[in-house]
Amino acid sequence: NAALQEVKIPGSVSEFDADAFGNASGLQRIFINITTPPTITIFPATPANLYVPYGFVSNYKSAAFWKNCVNIQDGSYDVPEACTKTVSGTLLNDVRSGFTITSTAATTINGTTYDGTMKLSSQQAPTEAATLKIPASVSHDSKTYAVTEIDGKVIYETMSYPLTVALGENIKSIGNMAFNNQPYITGLTLNKNLQKIGSYAFYNCGIENRLELPYGIKYVQTSSFVGNKIPAIKIPSSVTNLGYDALKGNKQLTEIVLNNAQSAASESWVLTGIPISCTLYVPTGTVQQYKNNSKWGTLNVKAGAYDFTYQDKISTIYHVTVTDPTPLVVDGVSYAGKAKYVYHPYIVSSGVTGFTVDRYEDFNNQKYLITEFGDSLFYGASKLNVTVRNNPLIERIGAYSFYGSGLTSMEIPSTCTEIGKYAFVNARNLNELVLLSNSVPTFSDAFYGANNTGFKCYVNWAHYASYKSKINNWTAFGADSDLPIDRLNAYFSSNNSAEAICIAHPVDWDASGVEAYTVNQVNVSKTIAYTQKQSATPAGTGLLVKGYKKGDVYKLVRPTDTSTIGNNLLVGVTSSILTNVKNVTGGYIFDLPTLTFIRPTTDMYVGAGSAYLKLNNLLQYPTSLTVSGFEVESLTGDVNGDGVVNVSDVTALVNRILGDTTYSDAVCDINADGVINVSDVTALVNIILG
Repeated sequence: NAALQEVKIPGSVSEFDADAFGNASGLQRIFINITTPPTITIFPATPANLYVPYGFVSNYKSAAFWKNCVNIQDGSYDVPEACTKTVSGTLLNDVRSGFTITSTAATTINGTTYDGTMKLSSQQAPTEAATLKIPASVSHDSKTYAVTEIDGKVIYETMSYPLTVALGENIKSIGNMAFNNQPYITGLTLNKNLQKIGSYAFYNCGIENRLELPYGIKYVQTSSFVGNKIPAIKIPSSVTNLGYDALKGNKQLTEIVLNNAQSAASESWVLTGIPISCTLYVPTGTVQQYKNNSKWGTLNVKAGAYDFTYQDKISTIYHVTVTDPTPLVVDGVSYAGKAKYVYHPYIVSSGVTGFTVDRYEDFNNQKYLITEFGDSLFYGASKLNVTVRNNPLIERIGAYSFYGSGLTSMEIPSTCTEIGKYAFVNARNLNELVLLSNSVPTFSDAFYGANNTGFKCYVNWAHYASYKSKINNWTAFGADSDLPIDRLNAYFSSNNSAEAICIAHPVDWDASGVEAYTVNQVNVSKTIAYTQKQSATPAGTGLLVKGYKKGDVYKLVRPTDTSTIGNNLLVGVTSSILTNVKNVTGGYIFDLPTLTFIRPTTDMYVGAGSAYLKLNNLLQYPTSLTVSGFEVESLTGDVNGDGVVNVSDVTALVNRILGDTTYSDAVCDINADGVINVSDVTALVNIILG
């Protein structure tokens, strides 16, 4: 066919006749998307321009007859599509984007299922200023293919008009030399699923906009952005392969966010052309390492690197770094990983007065569980207060996190296992900290001091002595009139209706809202232990407590003075060393369900914050003692005293009737008829059934 000027041969072609081009004397362009040059014996007398798959130019240049083409270059494709629009939004139908099928296997990406995948393998130059919006998918022969790649050297024509390249949401990889030496490419819009930018991908382009590389990208390879006009770029911590000269020659750079501590160790970086006035933001704690680097140290190094921000905003106080990308499920909710809030100078310079801590932050429609306040997070933000919502599962509070901030109070959740040096020091408005942990978090140095005048740090009553042993060594800060240990108080909280406890500091129980009792005498013959209510007690007093709401936190108030409490047979335990009451002569354990003291016959241990009863100088010790004057209001039907009414209480009640247990009449007489029998079982079952 002498009139034929252009022919496209897709990669799906499996048979190729040797004389396929016979008599095609007018042929000017051949697009052949086959990697192995087919065997031919007849070729047009007038050699055509030949476009082949990227990376296979040399194969065709050495193949018989094919090597006679005028110009052999990359740029073949399977499916043409118009994807380029003018500045006003008009589709340029004559500017072709060519796509190659890379897989025909069904695949699901971001919740959408496709019949296969494609890559952009060929792109014509625009005929005016335009935007190339690479689509998320392309339809062909009644099938839909996700566009996941950009091939190497996709633009095969000389460009004369500005072009912005906008990645479709499914693009994961940009090939080597994809757009290299195209100075008319002035804009680049990235997606959030990008994982790789190949070597020389945008070499000597003219990109003029800020680039926020998405968290999740791993490869930004050699010379990928050399010689552009990029004003600012963010490189997240997910990047594991960063080309040493990736940013060389970007003379307009004013800001680099490099969220990578390891890059400070190498001296191989090539930063030629980057102004020394460019600010380099690095992870908190690595500033000096970068300043000591002979290459990075020539820039204006500051703390403030991050992976992503709230709603992708540039001007925001919410900067987040992923600490663990391992997916997890918490309370039935799926998270893409764990993350922390991190410091950025804008937190202070913005003058914002409120920061809301949430359980998670979103990026790319994925939730990242916030588990950490980063080092120096709110350092010096004296006007900024912090609000906590949705029960965040904080595991670590970094060094200097709230130093000098405007924080007024905070409940530190039980998930927290570490508090860094000076975390809350010099927070002048801070009134109280409440550490809700059931164990003692790790802390190697003072984490509070120089706070508000009436500041108190409340810790779990059972661990007060452990905190005290560490905080005793802290010295006073600045104008503090008292020592840090004087600011340490215990709080009480329990899911039981009564407890045998010991507080290692004096307590005003009336002011604290909890009823406290000592055991002042025992009638051995009647096997009764008598209690006496106390308004205030000295440090280390063994006590029985009740009259509080289960699960609530009661901040214990110190008395102005402590009167004597008289005789007390309860022994408070303040040592961290467990006491085996079985081995204590005359020792008894308090049993809540029966409201009795029981003489243990097997090993039974109590630890710091607990109490036990000790009788002295008896020839024979009774096996149990009923507690008098210490009636506990219980939930009707809660026979075993675990705070809920269920089938386990039926079992406990039946055992009481059979004489196998000694639960008190008060909790077992469900129908209040004065007799404990099967009718109480029936009444209890009716309560459970509603």
